[in-house]
Order: sequence, then structure tokens, then C-alpha cells
Amino acid sequence: MSDTATTAISGDLSALFAPRGIAVIGASRHPHKLGATLARSLSGFAAVGGHLALVNGRDDGMYGSIAQAAADGPIDVAMICVPAPACPGALAEAAAAGARAAVIYSGGFAETGEAGAAHQRALADIVSRTGIRLLGPNTSGFLAPHCGLTATFVPGAAQVRPGKVAVVAARGGG
Repeated sequence: MSDTATTAISGDLSALFAPRGIAVIGASRHPHKLGATLARSLSGFAAVGGHLALVNGRDDGMYGSIAQAAADGPIDVAMICVPAPACPGALAEAAAAGARAAVIYSGGFAETGEAGAAHQRALADIVSRTGIRLLGPNTSGFLAPHCGLTATFVPGAAQVRPGKVAVVAARGGG
């Protein structure tokens, strides 16, 4: 294993599992879009005092960029809900705005062929250059009940209560 891989594995994940602030990039008012579903799932985080920022440059009622959102409060993690071609730019903007972690829910990467693989390589390059931690792409997210964080669109996940057991599971979404 390379030194870079070791650092990425052993690095601090508090930005992901105990964030002070979250930005949903690609938030939406359309109730059936992923950005709206995720924003609803994260309402418990806001209810316990976390800074939740909805980002969509095409909606005047939301932040136009993650940098604008970060000006109003800390953004430790960016939840990215935009199409695969836009993900590298969103990830780079999140890192530049001070986010230390990101989750990419979108599919359309290496599982779809060369164009998707190029998007995935761009993500890996941004992670390498900036040090931002990345969960995804093509993930259903995670939850951290101890801090009211339900960062997933999986039905019923918000009902999981904090306890002494941790579960880590992975599956291919594509």
C-alpha cells in the first residue's frame, strides 16, 4: 500500500461523522429529486443545532455556491447531489470552501464506461491534491445517530437510535 493510501485510510474522519456544518450541493425544492430527499433527511441535524446549507445556483431561495454557504457558518462536509459530469467541479469547490469531507450520491462513473471513468479519475485527482475525504461516488450515504445525522435517502434510516453497535456495509449502487 502506498503512503498516500495509508494516509487516506488512517486520516481524521470527524468532518464526516461529527460535522459542525453540512452543505447539500444540488439541493432541490422538487420533492422527488435526490437533493430534496437528502435535505429532508438532514433536517434532524439542523434540529440539533448543526449548520445546514442548501446550495443550488438556480434557486434564489438557496445559497448560490458553497463558498456563500461557508460564509454563514462552518461547512465540514458537502453532500453532492449533481450529475456525474458536474461532480468534480462541485468537489473542488467544496474543498476550496473549507469542506474536509464530501459524499457523492450520484452514479454515472466508472460503471458506465470511459466517460464515467474519466469523471471518477478527476475525483481521485481532486482528493489527492486537496486531502478532502470522499465517500462515494454512487453511494446511498450513511448515518450517525449520535449527532442526529441521517445522510442517506434510505427509507426508515432516521429511526435508528444511537447505541453501542456500529455497522459498516457497502454495496454497488449501479
